[in-house]
Amino acid sequence: MPDPGDVKVIARTTGGLIGLDRRVEIEDGFGTVSERGRTRPLVLTREQVHRMDAAARRVVAAKLGGDSPAEDAVDGGLSEIEIVDGASLVTLVLQAGSAAPDEVWDLLDLVDEVSSEG
Repeated sequence: MPDPGDVKVIARTTGGLIGLDRRVEIEDGFGTVSERGRTRPLVLTREQVHRMDAAARRVVAAKLGGDSPAEDAVDGGLSEIEIVDGASLVTLVLQAGSAAPDEVWDLLDLVDEVSSEG
């Protein structure tokens, strides 16, 4: 079984109604959040590391293909996810309104949760 923290996750969200440009990079329980021209460090708890690894591995295991964005997507946002798990590399690009399995949204929600200030 792989060690917790072995998975590297990079998630970038751009565009949308508020013009977001946010990049979160997490590896070995540490990371950075780059947003609005500043970068800050990120330290995950042991529980967060386990949850992040499990969520990322579920996305890798799902062997996902790209889907077209929904016709009613209006905000123009884009989410890019890169996961490195050993020799596996998964890259996903999701436009606002894209159909994606729950595993993808769970991972993005977790990235938001662990990287939020306050």
